[in-house]
Amino acid sequence: MREHLWAMTRVMQTEASDAAYLFASYRLDPLRGMLFDATGGEVRLRPKPFALLRYMLDDPGRLFGRDELLAALWPGVVVTDDSLTQCISDLRRAFGDRAAEILRTVPRRGYILTATVTREASPEALPAAVPPVDHPSPALGLQRRDTLIVVPAATLPGDAAAARLRPAFAADLIAELVRFEDLRVVAGPDTAASHGYAVFLDVHAAEEAARAVMRLEDIATGTTFWADRITWPVHDHAPPLAAIAALAGAIDLQIGRKSLRRAQQKAPERLTAREHMLLGRDLHQHGTEQDTIAARAMFLRATRMDPTFAAPYAWAAFTLMRVTTFDWNAALHGGGAEAAVELARQAARLDPESPLCQSALAFALSLTGHWDEAVDFARLALQLSRVADYGTRSACGEVLTAAGHPEETIAALGETLALDPHCPPRTRAVLGRALLLAGQPEEAMRELRRCAAHLPDYAPCARTMVVAAIETGMVEEARSAIQLVRRLRPQWLPGGDPIFWFLRRPGDIARFEKAFAVAMRLDAAGASGGLARPSTMRS
Repeated sequence: MREHLWAMTRVMQTEASDAAYLFASYRLDPLRGMLFDATGGEVRLRPKPFALLRYMLDDPGRLFGRDELLAALWPGVVVTDDSLTQCISDLRRAFGDRAAEILRTVPRRGYILTATVTREASPEALPAAVPPVDHPSPALGLQRRDTLIVVPAATLPGDAAAARLRPAFAADLIAELVRFEDLRVVAGPDTAASHGYAVFLDVHAAEEAARAVMRLEDIATGTTFWADRITWPVHDHAPPLAAIAALAGAIDLQIGRKSLRRAQQKAPERLTAREHMLLGRDLHQHGTEQDTIAARAMFLRATRMDPTFAAPYAWAAFTLMRVTTFDWNAALHGGGAEAAVELARQAARLDPESPLCQSALAFALSLTGHWDEAVDFARLALQLSRVADYGTRSACGEVLTAAGHPEETIAALGETLALDPHCPPRTRAVLGRALLLAGQPEEAMRELRRCAAHLPDYAPCARTMVVAAIETGMVEEARSAIQLVRRLRPQWLPGGDPIFWFLRRPGDIARFEKAFAVAMRLDAAGASGGLARPSTMRS
């Protein structure tokens, strides 16, 4: 127990700073979650060896016992000494010929990091509370969003139909664009603008059809980097609203990608708070533990640079929620769901009209068992969100489904998928879980298969598929799903410690437990050659 408490304390001390470690011509950058050699090249490490190295770098020259390291890297999980030995081997392999001067093995006792370690200047700590600033300065407000200038083209003489259609088309597009949290929309030309983006709209009309052509331009360089066109019946006042929403979504996506590429090309010391957020958001989408650690550091750096910028708090909260949903070590990440609630509350307090911030708070509250409050915030976020806001709607859908309201999730995500059937596959997994808990396992299987086809190693989809496959009598799919769960989450199996099912209703939990028990029996029977087809077990 003493070894375990010492390990937890040491990990939290390590997480308190993201200053880089310099040792033996290497540089470990916690902010980016990367290790660099003397030439600046990246030395690739898996998450556990990386965490082990950082843990030992914080106290060089000390003997680290094997029990302490096992408790630090795998708290509450029973692993063999071979897991630690493999991590040490990975580090020695990464260091190559220099391994002997960096790591020393003390037989039957543990390991010592023998290299001399220095630290770069540490950035200031995360503010304990948000400063009471109701309105940020204009300069900060401009830095938090990309400016988009909407410039309708002049109508050609004699094109009366285009003259009638162009204002309506531009007005509908602007009305949709202003709902994007990352955009500051300006209607009409702005000759003084030196940065940001401009979308140029050109409308033409023929006898039967109207056509709108749009192109996006980078104002700083004057280059066009995206263009598209749509057509609609000339007798209609404007294109269908679904088409307008899809166009607005494409414009926002292209601007986001362009801004991310610009941030990736800048020196770290020149990044703005928003650019740190963009880089962190990109890392967060990768889903790995190491990338999530790096993403959280980016988000927290953004909050230090701009303490009243709400979005980075919400994204930092999502990284901590992943610690709970992916069963990672909370100490290695600076907290779990409880810490996520505090960050999400700060975000929602700073920007109460933000669907992102409200959905982050809803999800964090659900993970800590505050179900009624979580449902209220999820419903609010859905009201504030756009139909095409996949991330927000999926997060709210997960909360509502887990809380016992799957029909609301089905309705919300049904609208989203009707607008864009090719939205991110995780949306299908959330919808599949809702359909399953609404008593539609066959329909759930269709959505889950679509997700699995694009994300074959997505554990939440695999867990839901175990239940849906059992309830529809699909033995082989149930066995494949339970085997995938075993591989991706070896510590996440019923029968041992209490399992976090992320479900509120006891009947739903019992349903999942029963299906998992059947699937594990089937898997065991199949391994021994005694495979039998179960009867369906609808609840």
